[in-house]
Amino acid sequence: MKINTEGCALCDSTWGNYWREIEDQKLFFCCHICADLFENLIDQIKKKLGCNLIDEIQLEGNSKKRKIFVTLNSMIYSGEVSIRFGKIVEFNLTK
Repeated sequence: MKINTEGCALCDSTWGNYWREIEDQKLFFCCHICADLFENLIDQIKKKLGCNLIDEIQLEGNSKKRKIFVTLNSMIYSGEVSIRFGKIVEFNLTK
């Protein structure tokens, strides 16, 4: 799975030193909360799209609301995710 960030896979922060393997890839996160949220987001995307693997995910925006772009089998899906108090409170994804 390709990710568009050089910092934390969820919030793009460069502080911290937390690593977790997700989708057979060792990813950097600033903290365990971002790692948990990212893993939950990936699970929700896979459930929504009915797939086992995601080719690429891009996140744009700030720490509270981010635009999502997911590539799966050359198809691009877009949506938004809102995060509040360490939880995903809104998630949508469409073609």
